[in-house]
Amino acid sequence: MGCAQKQKAPVFNALVIVNMQNDFLEGGKIGIANSKKIIERINKCRKAVKFDQVYLVVESHPEYHRCFASNNPGAKENTLTLNPDNNTFQMVLPDHCIEGTEGADFPDELQVNANEDVVIKIGTHKDYEAYSAFGSIGDDEALMKHLKEKKITRLFICGLPFDYTVGQTALDAKQAKLTPFILIEATKSRAEPSELNMLQRLKEAGIKMISTSDLQKEIPPPKK
Repeated sequence: MGCAQKQKAPVFNALVIVNMQNDFLEGGKIGIANSKKIIERINKCRKAVKFDQVYLVVESHPEYHRCFASNNPGAKENTLTLNPDNNTFQMVLPDHCIEGTEGADFPDELQVNANEDVVIKIGTHKDYEAYSAFGSIGDDEALMKHLKEKKITRLFICGLPFDYTVGQTALDAKQAKLTPFILIEATKSRAEPSELNMLQRLKEAGIKMISTSDLQKEIPPPKK
C-alpha cells in the first residue's frame, strides 16, 4: 500500500487597506497628490479574488495629539520635534484624522463591507503617532491579535502613504514571520526621497511588490 500524502495546511490571506481616509486624500489635511486614483484600484482588488479577511486600518487621533502642529507652537509642519516622554523624534503634522470628524471618515467611493470588514484603529494615544498598521505605543495591537485568531499568514497591503505606513506595515509583518505583499499600483507616496528610501528598505527585507493584476496568481480561486 502506498503512503498517504500529507495534506498541505490551508493558507489564509488578508487584504490590509491602510489610511484610506479623507484627510489623506488630495484636498485633505495631509492629502497626497493624485491619491484618489487608487480608490478604484483597491475596489478592484476586493473583487478580483476572495480574501479570508479585509482589514481597514485607520488613524484615529484624539483632538489633542502631540504630533499636531496646533500643539507645537513655533514648530514648522513636516519637521521633527522631540518627544520627551521617550526621547524619540516625531514629525510635526497638520491636525488630521481626529476621531469623529469628516477627515477621519472613509471616502464615499471606497467599497466597505460593514458586516465583514474589520476596522483597526491606530494612533489612538495622544503622545504617539503610528506609522504601521500594527500600531504604536498606546495602541492595543488589535491587528496582530486578529491575525493570530484567524490564522492569517499572508497580507496584501495597499493604501496610504507608501513611503511611511504602508511600507512600515510590510516590514513589521516580515519581522513577525508573516508573508507580506505590497500592491504597488494601489498605493501612493508622500514624497520621492522617502519613497526611494522605503523601496530600498523593502528590497533589503526581501518583500515582494506585485501588480494588482497578479493577485489571481497569488490567490487562485478555490478548486471545485
